[in-house]
Amino acid sequence: MELFRRTAGAIMRPARVQVHRDTPCDQVARQMTELGESCAVVLDARRIRGMVRAEDLLRLPAERLSPETPVAHCLPPGPPLLVRRGMPLYQVLGLLQQQQRQQAPVVTAEGAVCGIVHERDCLGSSIEGVTGHFQHVLAGTSATTLARARERQPHLLAGLLDQGLRGHQLQEVISRLNDSIHRQAFAIARDAMEQDGWGQAPYPFALVLMGSGGRMESFLDPDQDNGLVIADYPDTEHGAVDRYFSELARRVIGLLDHSGIRLCTGNVMATNPLWRKTLTQWHQQVRGWLRSRSPQGFLHSNILLDCRGVAGDMPLARAMRGDLVAQLSGSATFVRSLTLNDSIREVGLGWFDRLITDTGESAHAGEIDLKRHGIMPIVEIARLYGLAHGLEATSTPERLNALREQGTLDADDSNALKEAHAFMAELVFRQQLSDWRAGRITGKHVAPEALNRCDREALVRSLKTSQSMVRKLSRDLAGGAEH
Repeated sequence: MELFRRTAGAIMRPARVQVHRDTPCDQVARQMTELGESCAVVLDARRIRGMVRAEDLLRLPAERLSPETPVAHCLPPGPPLLVRRGMPLYQVLGLLQQQQRQQAPVVTAEGAVCGIVHERDCLGSSIEGVTGHFQHVLAGTSATTLARARERQPHLLAGLLDQGLRGHQLQEVISRLNDSIHRQAFAIARDAMEQDGWGQAPYPFALVLMGSGGRMESFLDPDQDNGLVIADYPDTEHGAVDRYFSELARRVIGLLDHSGIRLCTGNVMATNPLWRKTLTQWHQQVRGWLRSRSPQGFLHSNILLDCRGVAGDMPLARAMRGDLVAQLSGSATFVRSLTLNDSIREVGLGWFDRLITDTGESAHAGEIDLKRHGIMPIVEIARLYGLAHGLEATSTPERLNALREQGTLDADDSNALKEAHAFMAELVFRQQLSDWRAGRITGKHVAPEALNRCDREALVRSLKTSQSMVRKLSRDLAGGAEH
């Protein structure tokens, strides 16, 4: 694929902070602050010794750190990770992830520093290339073009897996493609309503996604979790205004269903008035959930906490989300109640590292639902910790990164959760590709006996990480109460 022919040199940033290994730490920190940079290349004469980040300076034990401490003392152990200017991006991504680095110096053929490459830029560039690859498919104006775009996703996924992208990156690629499908469905429905005499939207509004789509953590078999946020309008206009948005929602949901994004069995869709409200009505709804503390209110709060705008008036969507987080995170007792009342943190690992699988008459007897009993506990850990600390991030990796940066989770716990989340997502994608190739319905169940020894051991480690962090979550947010 063309996108994998792009190189580090195409996306590298200038290496604006380059210092000698004997430069004092406080001087390096000042340079990074003044230039707005998060890292510095450390040199010894013309030889690159490595790269130091601002957080590396902060992490050095107090007894080893003074204003005069040479920056070389803050370098990570081992030889420096260097990226050749002509290295393909997928190889750069593989190196960064293998060595758990977020950035690396880019060097010329002679070994001179010519820039810095960041993991997020590699991934962002790859995703832009992927979505651009699909734009000609989405350029049409019919439900058929949307369905065609969905049908091509397994082919793309197979190529990305072969190129070494991790589970969370694959989820983001699929989610961005589904975002494009949502936006195109919205445009098709809006234009058709104008042609049918409905006119333009009477007030600004935004289409928001929730669930896996809201977190940008979709798999190949998404269902719909969406809603509408509408600008406030006079009550006297409610009948006409709601008729318009009800019809718009009906058309968008129908187009998405035709494309292969299934209807939500729980009716979390904009066609349901519960998920179609003005900004003020959303504020009042959240306030009602805070007061009632009902199981349904806890469920709906959890769903809405993953929302993000995908089409329409994005500032309106951000305003709704900001108010939601502010209200819910402002009540420590609600966060505690939400932690105690949640029921999807049942990790699929029993005594003696036994994987807990479906039993009895289940169509998946002997298989483990890896999303429900592996991935979702980690999603919940990140979501609830994030809520308790007022984070507005929606994706699980972003929440875990933010929790690490603010000191809520240490680096080991944050990295272990991210690795477990990415690995289990990758296992699900592999299973879905196997199902698709065999003509089976894709799902999230994985048969343990189908895993090789290495993957099975890694799965057990991932589930153990999940279990231990669920217990920590209970201690931190619910006072140690078990559920």
